[in-house]
Amino acid sequence: MAFPRWLSRLERDYINKGFRYVAGVGPYADLEHVGRRSGTVRHTPVRAFGDGQTIRIGLNHADVDWCKNVMAAGRCRVRFRGRTYDIIEPRVVAIEACANKFPPVERWVFRHLIHTGQVLELPIESRPVASSR
Repeated sequence: MAFPRWLSRLERDYINKGFRYVAGVGPYADLEHVGRRSGTVRHTPVRAFGDGQTIRIGLNHADVDWCKNVMAAGRCRVRFRGRTYDIIEPRVVAIEACANKFPPVERWVFRHLIHTGQVLELPIESRPVASSR
């Protein structure tokens, strides 16, 4: 069960503005992507998990614009745990394919509380780049 579209809009318009200040710290990442129609650089705060080679984001909302932008561009930049990474070849996978990569509590939340079905996997292209923010 994905969250309804109105909740996604509420999150985008109001909640994310507050989370911009903590994005890049702890489990929250700042996802920098380019609008597929506007060409505008955008920043979206997301809860992310990484293992040093791949950053994973649970897709709790169906059909979100930021995910479409990342997939259309084929790349993005992520500020995560105080470092900035260039990402190449993002892919959407079923949560079953990578569920063991999440901490046990998150795995339980994704499966039983939120019912997350898909994950955006972001393979890290190279070592961290100099932070621009």
